[in-house]
Amino acid sequence: MKKKTSRLKIILFLAASIGTLLFSVQAQNNQESKTQYGTITGRVIDYITEKPITGVQIKVYKRIVDILPSGAKSIRSMKEVIDLKLEVKTNINGEYTINVPVGINPNYFMVTTALEGYEGMINMFVLVNADETSTSSFEIKKLFLSKEELILLDKKGMKQKEKIEIERAKDMEKDIH
Repeated sequence: MKKKTSRLKIILFLAASIGTLLFSVQAQNNQESKTQYGTITGRVIDYITEKPITGVQIKVYKRIVDILPSGAKSIRSMKEVIDLKLEVKTNINGEYTINVPVGINPNYFMVTTALEGYEGMINMFVLVNADETSTSSFEIKKLFLSKEELILLDKKGMKQKEKIEIERAKDMEKDIH
C-alpha cells in the first residue's frame, strides 16, 4: 500500500512539474510573439505644384543601432539596413500609413520614395516608438519639367529668396535695436 501511495505521489509530482514547465514555455512563447508596433505616416507632394502625388512607392528599412560600452548609440551606415519588406503606395491625397515592428533598442527607420518620372528621396532617421506615430513627408521633384512648371519653379525660387531676404532684414533690424 505504501509503495502504491509513493508511486502515485511521484507520478502526481512529475505530472505537476511537466505541466508547470509546459505552461512556462507557452507563456514565454506568447510573450515573444507579442511584437509591438509603431506607425509611420506622411504625405508626398510635388515640389513645384505642391499638389499630392498618388501611387508613390514608400519602402521602409530598419536602421541598425549599436549601443556602445559608454551607453552612447551609434547608427550604422545606410548600407547596413534590414529590408523589412514593408511597402505601400500613396493614396489619392498623397498620404500613406505603414505599421513597423519596434523593439527594445532605439527604433530608427529609413523611408524611401520611388515613382517613375520623379527623383527618389530618402529620410534616413525616422524614430518610431511602440504605439506611437511618427511623420515622414516628402516634396519630390519631377525629372523633366514642362514650360509651365519651369515658370512655377522660378516663382517658387523667388518666393524663397524673398523669405530669406525678409528674415535677414528682421535680423539686421534686431541687431540695430
